[in-house]
Amino acid sequence: MKKHKGIWIIVFLLLWWIGGYLISIPVMALYSVQQQSLWRPALKVTMPGGWSTLEKDWYPIVLTSGNSSVSRVLNQDARMVVHYSFGALDGVHSKIYDKDSKYFLSFYGCYIISLDDDPRVLYKEDGTWDEKLLQRIPNYDLDVLVLSSLGCFDTNSSYEITDRKSGIAVAGFDDWTRFDAKVHTNSPDHDWSRFHPAYFQYGFPLGNAEEDFPKVDLNGRMYARYFEDESLYVMFFIIGEEEDFIQETDERFIQRSVVTPR
Repeated sequence: MKKHKGIWIIVFLLLWWIGGYLISIPVMALYSVQQQSLWRPALKVTMPGGWSTLEKDWYPIVLTSGNSSVSRVLNQDARMVVHYSFGALDGVHSKIYDKDSKYFLSFYGCYIISLDDDPRVLYKEDGTWDEKLLQRIPNYDLDVLVLSSLGCFDTNSSYEITDRKSGIAVAGFDDWTRFDAKVHTNSPDHDWSRFHPAYFQYGFPLGNAEEDFPKVDLNGRMYARYFEDESLYVMFFIIGEEEDFIQETDERFIQRSVVTPR
């Protein structure tokens, strides 16, 4: 049995080295379909993927992940769907690993969140946001959904909102609130000693890390809106190293996204 397992690992590695996308896209597309079947919120978010630019910048398709464990950071029963993309694969390595790339630890996407007990806990009746609670969502995303999937468990990401502006037009609605933030988290780069399923999407680390998962500083942006009729939150997000990169990604992807009822 161990011999057969070893053969399959060798076959997998050979196919991966031939072309990372040959394995990554089929596996992650199937995963996304399975995750979408777990919960279908009343709102549908359509976002352009990397294919839309015809450049080697972002992962070709927008992926989907469903998660209910976000409940523990929101202090009530919650459901969340994350649509996301990240720095494209360059051979068998995502650019999120490469500190010299502008796509280092770069993500864009959106959260769709349903809160069962107190839906207005994030967005108050007086039109204000609970920013401390809001910040927990990208922190949870980085620590639990990204870094722990790569084997980094000693994390304590900090997403600190530094500016906010209301009345912003996005995705067919003109009343979003935009939050800009400073992010302190861990680099995803590390020397791998065992296979993690997250390598199916991010590829393998570069293998030249001087330190596993060192601390890094990034920038973040989020657009948040509460859809009262559906009792759903939609939050578009971008994380990247440079402010100009955040703005560029905003214009090319977030501003071309659409929210529609199912």
